[in-house]
Amino acid sequence: MISHESILSGDGWIDTIAELGTCFNLHVMYEDLIITVEPGHIKTILASDFENYVKGDKFHNTMSSLLGTGVFNSDGDMWKFHRSMTRPFFSHDRIGHFNIFDRHAEDAI
Repeated sequence: MISHESILSGDGWIDTIAELGTCFNLHVMYEDLIITVEPGHIKTILASDFENYVKGDKFHNTMSSLLGTGVFNSDGDMWKFHRSMTRPFFSHDRIGHFNIFDRHAEDAI
């Protein structure tokens, strides 16, 4: 049995995925949460078929104090607007430097 503590802390995700597979239904407090680590599913959800995977009002209301109204907490036209505003920050030119940040972060830690 998978403990809620290990799921919430993040410690149990590797074991959970090994036990349940790379896509599974997690029932938490009367809600069904579909968990996936399949690259194809993630690409579909985040890019190629994003319009069919809305977050909805319940997610927006629950997460607004943490995520605000930006790209991670919006749907439809508002999401398109926020994505177009943030896209330049994720160009190959900028992301290519993350290995430098990672190396310095490791040194700092």
